[in-house]
Amino acid sequence: MAFEDKIENLYLKVWKAVILCVATAALIAAIAAAAAAINGLFVDAPYPPVEVSPEDRGEALLQELSLENFKEADAQAAEPAKARNPQPSREPGIVPGDSLRRISSNLDNYVKTAFPRSSPIREATEWNVKHVMKELKLKDDGQLKLYLTTLEALSADLAKTGGEQAVLPEDKRINPHKMLRWHAETVQRTFQTVDQENAKLQKNYQQQLVDYANRHTRIMSYIGVAAGAVAIFVFTIFLFVIIRIERDLRAMAVASMATTKQLEG
Repeated sequence: MAFEDKIENLYLKVWKAVILCVATAALIAAIAAAAAAINGLFVDAPYPPVEVSPEDRGEALLQELSLENFKEADAQAAEPAKARNPQPSREPGIVPGDSLRRISSNLDNYVKTAFPRSSPIREATEWNVKHVMKELKLKDDGQLKLYLTTLEALSADLAKTGGEQAVLPEDKRINPHKMLRWHAETVQRTFQTVDQENAKLQKNYQQQLVDYANRHTRIMSYIGVAAGAVAIFVFTIFLFVIIRIERDLRAMAVASMATTKQLEG
């Protein structure tokens, strides 16, 4: 019996050690999963990005659209670059007449001064400005406003140089039609850059939304893991308590039987 008791005691010790290890591992897993779930709950949802508007590039575009830059571009370009038209969502319905008239007036005043023999026609000039602008297929009023504002400033600077240009050889004078084309291409590149930046912002935002949804999915998984770990912990502790109670009851029974034998003897 002594040998059997030793084997049983060894078995019980191993069993209790296993139960305690399992319970400890389950408790650690439950705490870690619960912490991960709580951490995920405190992550805010991503906010929609603030898109770049054409007006944000107004100052930089005004500096870029100078007569000096046009002269350099006109001298370097062997062939004028063809403008790539973006896909329009809509065309502006009404062209601001006052701005268009001021632009046409500036161009006509320049032609009269720089090319004294020419007699510009206001209607023809306005039609030319409208035609170049229509080729851009501006998407909204913001683009239209920026286009007209920068063109008005550029045409005003051009009108001031009429006297200087008149003394130059005719082939060296600034061609107002080329300037219109250069201005349109430069503005269009700016709009395309803005569209690309906004597309990148939207792509990043969509990725953030996907990550946020995946995070919430993982939170549910963490909660399930934590619940399962807690259940395992409770079950192993329950087994440990049952084994301990069984051992105590057996020891009490043995002690009671020994006491009874001693009293009978």
